[in-house]
Amino acid sequence: MIILVKSYFMEKIIYPFLFFFLSFNSFSQKIPRIENDTLYTKSGFNFYNGQQLQLGKPVGYSPGIMERGYKYIKTFKWDIAKNIKFVTLTKLKKIYTTNLNNTYLEANAVITFNDNSTFKTSFEINFDGAIESGELIVPAELKVKSTATNSTSVADEIVKLKKLLDDGTITKEEFEAAKKKLLQQ
Repeated sequence: MIILVKSYFMEKIIYPFLFFFLSFNSFSQKIPRIENDTLYTKSGFNFYNGQQLQLGKPVGYSPGIMERGYKYIKTFKWDIAKNIKFVTLTKLKKIYTTNLNNTYLEANAVITFNDNSTFKTSFEINFDGAIESGELIVPAELKVKSTATNSTSVADEIVKLKKLLDDGTITKEEFEAAKKKLLQQ
């Protein structure tokens, strides 16, 4: 009798509660988010302090409406952008979403020009738009790769591995080996 009551209690009360709690907990990690000086994005490309960003060709604005320039990178107009070698992020400050539901990263950055001169500035980028349009060049090894059998992205798997590493569940060597294997898929 006690076993039946215990089984019923586990099946009807404890298991549904655990399922709800675990499901809720997995959705609490909002993306995009800044955590430990890294911005995690939906695209799987992450931004971090010290990172060098390669800019692509500006999508530009419609002629006559605004000066030609980047559509998703607020800081640079074309006359400046065409001379940029790369942008180095020095401090991720915040992310914010506009009324049009565009999410931007605001960061401090150092611009390195083709002549190797530099300039410190504030940098704002709609990272999802810039990646999709090609205004920001994402290295091939960092592009999101997915498999037909698994609906989660490689980036999501790496984030899970990082959590296991931070929790002490796996070693640094295990983390690096698993990450390398995921990136080679």
